[in-house]
Amino acid sequence: MSRTMLAGAVCLVAAPLLEIVSSIVIPTTSDDSGAVVNALRDHHGTMVTGLTLEMFALVLLIAGTVWLALALAPRAPKLAAAGGVVGVAGLLAILFANGMNAAAAPVVSALDPASADAAVHAVSGSAAVSTLEPLSILHVAGLILLAVVLRRVAAVGGIALVAGSIVETAGFATGTRALVIAGFAVFLAGAFDVVRHLAVPSRAAETRQELRPALR
Repeated sequence: MSRTMLAGAVCLVAAPLLEIVSSIVIPTTSDDSGAVVNALRDHHGTMVTGLTLEMFALVLLIAGTVWLALALAPRAPKLAAAGGVVGVAGLLAILFANGMNAAAAPVVSALDPASADAAVHAVSGSAAVSTLEPLSILHVAGLILLAVVLRRVAAVGGIALVAGSIVETAGFATGTRALVIAGFAVFLAGAFDVVRHLAVPSRAAETRQELRPALR
């Protein structure tokens, strides 16, 4: 396995770990503008740290999804490509929405509570955000497509990736921290299983290929 592909596998495992840390650190997992403003006002440093960790985790998850699609491409090129594109599209929508929350930090610092709440609510309710937010579910759809390809390689891992993403999505939608953490924990277990089946055998195959000339 190339260093690039190995890095992608590491990203798939590191992303849910970082998301779990972020979910523990961040004062609120709710997307409600009022909750975000209150958290930024009362726990500014902790909230910014949590949002930063979450942004890094999403970037890692995008890289991990791309790796998974590329690793599965030889088995089902069209399905793997579709899963990768759809999954990354959903993650980019989430990244944009989280970026809006991160951008609220200086707004809350500069304005009084009522004005800050109104400004953040106006941004979160804008046409762009309202259009992109439903697209976040695409990351689950993309994982479902990739799990179909995984059914003969790492079926349990594929199911765990999908189940974990559904649970954490429900957790964010309801602002339930326990669901978010549980979802990413299940996703992490699935990521370990997928990497174990896809990355380790490939590395072993490369080792056998390197030893073959010496055995002749």
